[in-house]
Amino acid sequence: MLIFFSILMVSATYSLAQKRVRNDYILFQDSLHIDGRILEIPTLENQSLVFRSIKGGQEKTYGVNDVSEFQYKDRKFFRKDIGSPREMLVFLELIPTENQDLALYRLNVKKETFYLENKSTGKLYAVNGQVSDAFSSLNKNDAVNPLIGLTKQTAGSIAYLLNSADQVKDLRTFSKPIYVEPFFGTGIAIAEFGIEPVEQVTEMAGLAISGGLSIEAFLNFKRNISISFSPQLFGFDATKFEKIQLPNGQNYETDLSISMIALQFPVAVKYYIDLKPQKFRTYLEMGYAFSNTLNQKSYQFGAWKKNNEITFHSDKPVLADSYQGIHFGAGANIIRKNNRILTLGLKSYLQSGNLGNTTLSIHLITLGLKF
Repeated sequence: MLIFFSILMVSATYSLAQKRVRNDYILFQDSLHIDGRILEIPTLENQSLVFRSIKGGQEKTYGVNDVSEFQYKDRKFFRKDIGSPREMLVFLELIPTENQDLALYRLNVKKETFYLENKSTGKLYAVNGQVSDAFSSLNKNDAVNPLIGLTKQTAGSIAYLLNSADQVKDLRTFSKPIYVEPFFGTGIAIAEFGIEPVEQVTEMAGLAISGGLSIEAFLNFKRNISISFSPQLFGFDATKFEKIQLPNGQNYETDLSISMIALQFPVAVKYYIDLKPQKFRTYLEMGYAFSNTLNQKSYQFGAWKKNNEITFHSDKPVLADSYQGIHFGAGANIIRKNNRILTLGLKSYLQSGNLGNTTLSIHLITLGLKF
């Protein structure tokens, strides 16, 4: 019985807490009503709403001519006139921003429409596909002009523009929240592995080529810290002739050749530094990478020499099937007038294989284009 009573009390408390979270209200003919719930966002072309009383459960429909303001869950709506030249009253949803001069509203229709309001005059400006037209006529902060061309007709993108206009005072580089970057790289790779017959470890260096697609998302308001995922195809081959002096007095000579193709999956955090805002910026990056070998070909042809005796031997060097480890780098972004970004980078990967005595080091120069 005590357990049942406790459960009942918890349920009642949770129910009351839920009711407190729903702070619905309507401002009906200058009278505030908080004794009910709004069933859904405005209907009938954003010109009416249904308000249900908590006590009696009765539902009543209110028109835009009677209600000047209401709150549905955490979303606030206001009566606004969007008609030109005729009056047309609708409920517009206020999109919260930190801008002191401009307010952002959304008309909730199938294709969302946005409006900017001059807070001092109350005049509305429709954002009809071109954010630049409406915003430029109201903007007082030239530092954010480069951001206007990057702004999309979405609530988040326009809100970021308004917040930047209020907070950014000095020139800096503006970025889109997400970039896609095809890239190509070339450089040197060094593979370390064991030579089985003589139980020695050797390393081979050769030309490396890489190409892939990077997806980068910025994490902070300044958009100078990002995380990127850059799957890429990597190829490498090398040949080598090596002489080894063995402890038993024998000399071992061998020709080695290796070739491999692998898929790499690097994840990195980048930190950007503006050198010339909106034209040139540098970055440092650090991350982790996993490589999976798709194909490898190798051979080893060697001989032991002791006194006048020669013993021949052939084998296949064994490379790891997968590698993983850290990677780091630095680079530069050259920002073009069309908001395309040319990238140049220096990247290094230091990885250990899933077999003993196997490592892979890769050092690349990369060239890419962000869009």
